[in-house]
Parts: sequence; C-alpha cells; structure tokens
Amino acid sequence: MFYASWYKKGIIKIHYLLNEGNNFLLRSEFQQKYDVSVDFLTYNCLLSTIPDAWKRSIRNSEETFNNSDNHNLTSVNVTAKNARKMFMSEMFKTPRVEAKLVEQNLPVKAIYELPFKVTMENKLRCFQYKVTHDILPTNNKLYKMRLKASPSCDRCSHSYENLYITTPFI
Repeated sequence: MFYASWYKKGIIKIHYLLNEGNNFLLRSEFQQKYDVSVDFLTYNCLLSTIPDAWKRSIRNSEETFNNSDNHNLTSVNVTAKNARKMFMSEMFKTPRVEAKLVEQNLPVKAIYELPFKVTMENKLRCFQYKVTHDILPTNNKLYKMRLKASPSCDRCSHSYENLYITTPFI
C-alpha cells in the first residue's frame, strides 16, 4: 500500500510502525509520533496486510526472508519492491509436473507445445493440456478429495497408472 502523505513524512518501511519493544504502534501512537491523520480502518487494514510470519519474525528481531539476491527483509528494510519479489517467487513456483519432466530429462517446452501441434480440436487440446499438466480429474484424485469411494476405474477396476494403457473403454 502506498500513502503519499506518509511517504512525504518519510514513513516508507515497516520499522516506522514499531515502537522500541518491536511491537506495532497503536493508531493513536502512530498519529502522535508522525503527525499523520489516519482513520482506524486504514491503519488496521495496513497492519493486517503484513504477513503473520513477518510479524512474528519482527517481534523476535529475526530476518523474515532471504532471497537469491541476498536482500534480507527485516523490520528495518522491508520495501514494496523486496516484498513484491518475495510474493512473486512464492506465487509462481515451478509446477510439479514440470519438475518431474526435467527429472526425467524430457523436453519440457516441446511437451507443453504438444497439444497445439497434435490437433486443431479445442476439446482435444484441452484434454491433452490436462493430461500433460496432470490435472485430469481421475478417480484417484477424486478419491483423495473424498469425492469417490475407490481410486480404481469404475468400468474395469484398473488403477490410474494403467488407465491409458490397458482399459478397453478409451
């Protein structure tokens, strides 16, 4: 969150929201200390957007994040740029299927492009995409979600691994 009036007063890092004991200032304390007018909802929304792990770490005066660029996010140097890097690195993790393909030395890019080269039918492309990304709702997955009573095939009782190879119904 960015507040121009706070920026003009020099309030740009999380440690400006802390008192000497590494506890977050109350709204009234914050207003008095920095001579900034802020309503209850705005201040509490800002505090609630700070991840709990950061809050615990700040209270314990530990580092909250250490990325590959060696930018340590502590209560002193948490900036929006560093926070965004951290959130983006956690949001966009390599898919499990891609990790499995790399592990087996398979050409990941070629496999991802396969649905678009094999057919022009959108339904088949969608099916191929789901198979490639391991998101096809098989009985095994539905069983793990407790939506099915058994992980085996309803028609031929084969396991998921044998589904595409041995079942006569596909």
